[in-house]
Amino acid sequence: MLRFHYKEKKEAIVITGIEGITDNIVKIPSEINGKPVREIGPESFQNIKGIKVIEIPNTVVKIGKWAFSNCSDLQEMNIPDTVEEIDRNAFSYCTSLRFVHLPCNLKEIGKSIFSGCSKLKDIIIPESVIHIGWYAFVDCKNLDSIHIPDKIVEIGGAAFKGCTTLKRIHIPSRVKVIDWHAFEACNSLESIEVEGENENYSSIDGVLYDKAQETLIYYPINKGEFFEIPKKVKRIQENGFWGSINLKEIIIPESVQYIGAHTFNGSALVSIEMSDKVKIGQWAFSGCKNLAKVTLIGDGKNSLKGLEPLRKGILNNKLQYFSGSDFAFDFLLSVEQKGQLALLYCKGQGEYKGMPQKTYENYISSHINHIILELIHEDSLEGLHYLARTNRIDPHKIDVFIEEANTYKSIKVLAFLMEYKNANIHNEDIDDPLSLD
Repeated sequence: MLRFHYKEKKEAIVITGIEGITDNIVKIPSEINGKPVREIGPESFQNIKGIKVIEIPNTVVKIGKWAFSNCSDLQEMNIPDTVEEIDRNAFSYCTSLRFVHLPCNLKEIGKSIFSGCSKLKDIIIPESVIHIGWYAFVDCKNLDSIHIPDKIVEIGGAAFKGCTTLKRIHIPSRVKVIDWHAFEACNSLESIEVEGENENYSSIDGVLYDKAQETLIYYPINKGEFFEIPKKVKRIQENGFWGSINLKEIIIPESVQYIGAHTFNGSALVSIEMSDKVKIGQWAFSGCKNLAKVTLIGDGKNSLKGLEPLRKGILNNKLQYFSGSDFAFDFLLSVEQKGQLALLYCKGQGEYKGMPQKTYENYISSHINHIILELIHEDSLEGLHYLARTNRIDPHKIDVFIEEANTYKSIKVLAFLMEYKNANIHNEDIDDPLSLD
């Protein structure tokens, strides 16, 4: 037999629990013992299975925290307009919930109210609401559109985080605060448009900025592959390009003085161009595993310590291109990366228009034995032809190189080195070739 647990509070009833459920539709009574039911208490229906629909009477004015959380079979909720307050996590992880009607007098979408409602697709935020709390709709993966009412003044942090089918967001004119991570991991998000009359935020082509457009706040994750930041921008906010799954190439103008922490964390970035005077926040390039082309504008004569997070971010990347000053080359790149670029230079691969040729020439000269060994191991003739033309292969060590090629069965290189030795043998005897060690 269905039985409600309750307590009395100021001549009213607060529902605290339920037992004896035999039907998948539960109707909460409007009164008990002649007293009106005013509140659905905290955790009163939490973790209950088998309920698909819950009917709330129009006597209720408040729904407590975690009241219906993890009711995994609950599919729809029609909340009467008498309800004025819904506390945090009230419907969190109701993983079957598809439809909710919210009351017309509601002032706030509380913290984590619908977090984890992965099937929630249709919800209308009442025009009375002025605040959307932190994590309010986090991981609502089926929520493909949402209307934000004109009276909203604050969107809490991570409010729409993980809404992976949400494509567009419209920010109305009264919004004063959009907290960090509000749209993080919205993998389908293409555009954030701000009402022109908003005094705090603005947008250009779907990208979110402050009103003065001097701070880039957020670049939608699913926007285009190429982006050039407007020259008016001075700062990129923390997490501004976090996880951008489409962004491959970006040009950051010299006007930008600071790149916030975690800005490009986990993005698909392949190529970046920016000033070598910019200061970069911690972990700004963490997880940028595809970043292979780096162009730095500047002479490198000022301190490059501000670029340290970039150095850490690309530390294990296989670079294909680097353009910048000798100072930046020495500061940013590991020995392995310098070697990779020198090999590409020897092979004539890639473009090096912005990089002084002497930088590579000097590096090749000081690491010539290592470079030749790498070319031998790759059985690559392209680089060896260049080294031969520029007289970089030491005749005194030719036999050591031949032995290495023979050991690695680098047939093409072995034939080339034998021919090179024969062509140079008349210049100097090589009776006792020097060791490479």
